[in-house]
Amino acid sequence: MKLLVYGTLKQGHMNHERFSMDEQEFIGTGSIEGFTLVQPAGIPFPFLIPEVGGTVKGEVYEVSD
Repeated sequence: MKLLVYGTLKQGHMNHERFSMDEQEFIGTGSIEGFTLVQPAGIPFPFLIPEVGGTVKGEVYEVSD
């Protein structure tokens, strides 16, 4: 399955090591349209807010189930 990661889970950022696993393959960069990042409690989460729209950009990986 494909997984989009953003923020500190991307390569070169402090939490990428937490995400890294043996069975993953970097595909490239990507985005999810219609979502915007909101930060309740200081942690960014993508939310679908149709009236706001937006794009969440990140890195795409192929990962095992």
